[in-house]
Order: sequence, then C-alpha cells, then structure tokens
Amino acid sequence: MLIGNGLLKQLGTHVRQHIHRKTCAIISDNNVAGLFAKRVQENLKSAGFRPTVITIPAGEKSKTLKQVGAICDQMIAAVLDRQSFVIGLGGGVVGDISGFVAAIYHRGIPHVQIPTTLLAMVDSSIGGKTGVNTREKFARRCAPPVTRN
Repeated sequence: MLIGNGLLKQLGTHVRQHIHRKTCAIISDNNVAGLFAKRVQENLKSAGFRPTVITIPAGEKSKTLKQVGAICDQMIAAVLDRQSFVIGLGGGVVGDISGFVAAIYHRGIPHVQIPTTLLAMVDSSIGGKTGVNTREKFARRCAPPVTRN
C-alpha cells in the first residue's frame, strides 16, 4: 500500500517494481475515467506497459456477472492473457468488480487498486474482498491486500 502526494505521476515506476508483466486492463467507471484514465494510461505506457482502458457505467448497478462477462470479453479482444494484470481505477464499485475480474480471469491475475474515494481507500486497505451482485446474494472472492513499503 502506498499513500502520498503525486503517486499517479510515479505509477508506472511503482507498478514495475512489483509486477513484471507488460499488458494490463485499466478498469474504471465513466465518471472517473474522464478524470484520470488518460493520465494513468500514459504513465503506464511511459514505463513500458501496454494498458487497455475498459470503462463501465458508474454505480452499483454495474456490479453484475453480466458486466463481468463484458469486461472479460473486452480483455480477450485486447489479447490480455495469463501474463497480464488488472488495475481498478475508481471507487468501491470499480474496486469490487475489477478485483473480481482479476480473480477469475485465466484463474487469477494480479490486481492493483487505485481507489479514488475515501471509502474505497479504507475498504481497499483493510478489505481484500471483492464481489458482484447476483439475483440471490452475491459472488465474492476474499484475499488479503498486499502492503508494500
């Protein structure tokens, strides 16, 4: 976990220290993507990554298995594979759905959270849980977050 000012400017460098892969999906909602996705994408490109931005509609209604399938379809179309990773750029919904996608795509690929709300920051730092809503309850995956100094 990294906390500090200007971390988006150093994103590629920090990710490169911990993830030695080339391709990634940046999953964000249509509110946050307009503010940060291009900056994140360009920073990752300058660090040698090949990012693909995937945007979902903002809000809890996007936390569905149907949306997970649509994201996975876009990742397949972008030729993201077992050697790729996922970045969740946004609030709680984005963190939940991007983490769930990372957990199931090719039986699990690394996930980087970039929370953009205070609640998402707290949830990401102590949670490690991700999930989506289904008709009856919800599907979820739990994993402890990795802390980096």
